[in-house]
Amino acid sequence: MSVKKQHKRSFFQDILASVWEPGVNNGLLLLMHLSFIILLASLLVMLWVDRTNIHVWILTVISTLLYGTMVWFVSEVAATLKLQQKLKHEPVKSEDTTKVE
Repeated sequence: MSVKKQHKRSFFQDILASVWEPGVNNGLLLLMHLSFIILLASLLVMLWVDRTNIHVWILTVISTLLYGTMVWFVSEVAATLKLQQKLKHEPVKSEDTTKVE
């Protein structure tokens, strides 16, 4: 019996490995959060500098809605994968449908 050592991947290895793995791993999720936080921070600074520019207001709203939608979608995918794993490990209950009356 061979035992494989499990080593912790770095942040960049985790992101590159997410290309070949199903679902979303922690590195990719962290990258998504960081990207949106930096985007929203830069938009908020632009709003602070120029409060009258309607384009920056609209981009801020769109970016916030997109970030919320992405977080919701990732959580739904994770819940679906967890449910699939749970259903895969449960025994199948067979019902007798061949009742003779």
